[in-house]
Amino acid sequence: MITLFAPAKINLYLHVTGRRPDGYHLLDSLVVFLHDMADRVILEPADTLQIDVVGLVPKGADGEDNLAARTVKAVARHVGREPNIRIRLEKNIPSGAGLGGGSSDAAAVVKGLERLWDLSLAQEERDTILLSLGADVPLCYHARPCRFGGIGEILSDVPALPRFSILLIWPDAHSATRDIFAARTPTYTAERAVMPSHFDDLASLLAFLAQTENDLQAVAESLTPAIAAARFFLETREGCLLARMTGSGSCVFGIFEDRGHCEAAQAAAHEKFPVWWTHAGIV
Repeated sequence: MITLFAPAKINLYLHVTGRRPDGYHLLDSLVVFLHDMADRVILEPADTLQIDVVGLVPKGADGEDNLAARTVKAVARHVGREPNIRIRLEKNIPSGAGLGGGSSDAAAVVKGLERLWDLSLAQEERDTILLSLGADVPLCYHARPCRFGGIGEILSDVPALPRFSILLIWPDAHSATRDIFAARTPTYTAERAVMPSHFDDLASLLAFLAQTENDLQAVAESLTPAIAAARFFLETREGCLLARMTGSGSCVFGIFEDRGHCEAAQAAAHEKFPVWWTHAGIV
């Protein structure tokens, strides 16, 4: 039996830079991971492929169409094995929130199978498998701050980031990536954001982020007004330095100047909007 943790992914900014002839959109994003907010993934040999999902379970998540189960089948097919694995997913990351929960689960499953089956995958073949599972899966496999481009296959290191407090709010609403891209005006951020060679402190990171945005935020908020409500709530909290949607939503995040202000905002959210899911963490 192998246990792994699949951390939540946060897009500090997300630019749509173009579109390929095959319809895939080209992206530019700075990504960080919250290792204190993660799904728990347990793998063990079994007679057949089995999956059990507990926790924040979206409808239909316990079948073989679950991305974690499809990951087992994809890896097994690639290495010529039967997908005889039992998966137990303990879901702590909301689904459809832009936090990469499913992608992070898939990445964890690949890591687990490499250990459980003693696989020696070359980097190129591993990357091919990861990208075939979804654009976010390669970066979730590495689970460290990075910048990604293309459709998710181009990963690059970034300068060391200062630590900061962050509050996640998922306003109990789902956001469908397909619907957002279908609804948005097909305009693109022409140039990649120019990232400095180093960040001296949180102020320098925020100065860089002020030159960026989430290109999907406006249309996501028009389709799901609860996203805008959660973002506005964060923007009006004392000590919040930046509030923005992550990924294609529907989760928003607030960067705070200190842990005290972050936890005070979380308490206020619980009091005013008890159905909202929140998490106060450190990046």
